[in-house]
Amino acid sequence: METAGDPEKRWTVYRPGSRPGRKVKPLLDRVLQSNEVLYLPAGYWHRVAPGDGGSLHLTMTATPPTLGILLGWAQDQHPKVRAALDRRVCLDGSGRSRLNGAVSSLERALGDGVVDDYVTMMRSLDRVSFLLRDDARREA
Repeated sequence: METAGDPEKRWTVYRPGSRPGRKVKPLLDRVLQSNEVLYLPAGYWHRVAPGDGGSLHLTMTATPPTLGILLGWAQDQHPKVRAALDRRVCLDGSGRSRLNGAVSSLERALGDGVVDDYVTMMRSLDRVSFLLRDDARREA
């Protein structure tokens, strides 16, 4: 979601996909006044040109958490999760049981309060403070 701030700005918005060239017709080409808000979905190419005077631009993005984000965060923050994700799995004749073992190992690692830590961190307004406290707890 975008807001123009104090002065006006010219917004030119294009369809998602490859970067637009000069021959691509924009979906929107208009001046956004200071009291207007523009919702711009992810992936839409856009150009913004300030009007006369200074310019203030505020962007708010809402990214819903995914399992991939959780696992990436957990891999960085929890050694047991990192170890479980770093297991090599060979998919030969005995590969299925090894893969099942690796998944079980990851499940156990995630069960050690990792998901609760992630939810607490995501709900925290002061994420940096949480991460610093978390690092201090691990060092103690």
